[in-house]
Amino acid sequence: MIGLTGLGTLVRLILRRDRWLLPIWILLPAVLVGATASALGDLYPTEEARRQFATMMSANPGITAFLGPLYGSSVGALTAWRTAMFGVVLGGLPALFSVIRHTRTEEEAGRRELIGSAVVGRHAPLTAALLVLSIQAMLMGGGVAMALVVVGEATAGAVATGSAWAGLALFCAGLGALIAQLVENPRTARGIGGAAIAAAYLIRIAGDLGGDDWSWLSWLTPVGWLHAVRPFAGEQWGVLALLGAGAVIFGFLGYFLSGRRDLDAGLIAPRLGPPLASRRLRSPLALAGRLHRMSIAGWTAGIAVYGLIVGGLGPSIVDVFDDNPQLREMFERLGGEGALIDIFLSAGLGMLGLLAASAAVQAALRLRSEEQSGHAEALLATSVDRSRFMASHAILVAAGPSFAMIVGGLVTGIAYGATTGDVPSQAGRLLAAAMAQIPAVLVLGGMTLALFGLVPRFAMGAWGLLTGFLVLGQLGAILGLPRWVMNLSPFAHVPAAPSVAVRMTPLLLLTAAAAALTVAGFRGFERRDLTGV
Repeated sequence: MIGLTGLGTLVRLILRRDRWLLPIWILLPAVLVGATASALGDLYPTEEARRQFATMMSANPGITAFLGPLYGSSVGALTAWRTAMFGVVLGGLPALFSVIRHTRTEEEAGRRELIGSAVVGRHAPLTAALLVLSIQAMLMGGGVAMALVVVGEATAGAVATGSAWAGLALFCAGLGALIAQLVENPRTARGIGGAAIAAAYLIRIAGDLGGDDWSWLSWLTPVGWLHAVRPFAGEQWGVLALLGAGAVIFGFLGYFLSGRRDLDAGLIAPRLGPPLASRRLRSPLALAGRLHRMSIAGWTAGIAVYGLIVGGLGPSIVDVFDDNPQLREMFERLGGEGALIDIFLSAGLGMLGLLAASAAVQAALRLRSEEQSGHAEALLATSVDRSRFMASHAILVAAGPSFAMIVGGLVTGIAYGATTGDVPSQAGRLLAAAMAQIPAVLVLGGMTLALFGLVPRFAMGAWGLLTGFLVLGQLGAILGLPRWVMNLSPFAHVPAAPSVAVRMTPLLLLTAAAAALTVAGFRGFERRDLTGV
């Protein structure tokens, strides 16, 4: 093919750079799915128990919104349903962001131009990224299928589950290839990609909860297709073609557009600002605020929408709990003891906390991208010292996600209060419960700042920590993990408000841990060399 000179060398370069990440993204899904299948088999050993459990889950709109529709009652079907959201987190998002990282980020850092000065074809970098991500997706899907077969599930369902995971990862890789051509800033590209996946998730929720009149919405999103494959419940193999077709179309558009733009430029021209900044922007904090404002706005809007769903669905959970002790037990594991409706709300607010933690990690990693792009070096060449530079971003790392949690808690309370006719008291109560999540969110921000300051090469590992805490929170109880393992997550120490009373001691300890991690990050950044382009 034309323009692929040097493809093998670039593939080896990507494999070298991702030698630690690739095994994690390939093996972790297989381990997670296999362990979940084994645990569900132990929890519900008979067909009758599984059927009752499946009936309860399917009857609850809140569960359907969180996890998607459930189509069967076998161990395999329950496993495919329970782990589908991790197909997005562990399969789709890493593929999307990896393609952007190996294409658009390389151009911004100047390495793409350096590589292009050698004997390298124009399409070789994009092809190398897609080739490696395709192999990763296939190996991940094969691992998921193999794990299900090993624990004794039917081969056809196992292959369908693995294929759905792999298909979604390929779809997202193609989407990343397209988005990387549109804008010249990798952060904007990642924001567009993340917003697209979030929108797909919300559209799937609307389709699954809207009844027959709105079920077509689920067929508009790749997240809906992930569930529509129906592993272990009459596999719909044709749906995989939609994922494959989407990957091919987006990938083709990526190639087509990459040949029609200049290197280091996007098809959407950035809006030029005034030649001189206003006096309001002439400080490191003002600059950081401008850099973070769109990200904070996006996360706040997403968390508010999620809070609206949680609060609006709250009353519907009561009827299901009254008749289903097993569902009651599951939510007690997630949210602690207390009023059942509050247990549901506390579980929902816990998910809001994880979303806010994602915002904190992203905001803290902005420091790393500023350093790699050379912007930090230029700023530090002025009268701004390292402490002021890092502090300007650290303030936003703490304030942005905290503001998002406050808005999310307030929206959840208003939505729930509107259904009960008591908006003032419910809004205040759930706002306080949401704010109890903030110390754990700050710990994630502090961890990321510590990685940036002490071991910047591993700063991206903050996403791995967040993923691990998500797995512990969502599947730790089902997998029967020891308490000390569960306690590794900062969210395990947050009082499950509003179902239980808030105790200040763990919140103060979490805040102190976040402060200590942040200080460690500051100390590390002040003492190390910049590692720029």
